Amino acid sequence: MENPELSKNLEGREQAKPKSWVAWAGPGHEHEYTVNFEGYGSSGNFIPQQFVEKLKAMLGEGFIIDNRGSRLEIHPPQDTKPFDAHFNVAGAMQACFGEEYKMEFVNMFKPEIETNPFE
Repeated sequence: MENPELSKNLEGREQAKPKSWVAWAGPGHEHEYTVNFEGYGSSGNFIPQQFVEKLKAMLGEGFIIDNRGSRLEIHPPQDTKPFDAHFNVAGAMQACFGEEYKMEFVNMFKPEIETNPFE
């Protein structure tokens, strides 16, 4: 006999969001952010150009975004202080993709708020 409560719990359970990682100054990317999205970058499933367009609209002039297929590279304006750029990039990522992805920020904020200062 099927347990109706168990079925209800399984049907009502939210599925976990895929993750997105935003890293500042990773190896070989010392003055830029690298952005990866779970589910993109392997087996020819590249990051859509629409992701770049959404971010460019949020970040505005001065930020350069390169789509490398498996990752995005975001170059902040040279005259922007790193901490200001961190919040601009993190805020844009959260605004553009926060509903769809669980954001993780690496090397951007204090360890106690490293995961996501916007949650």
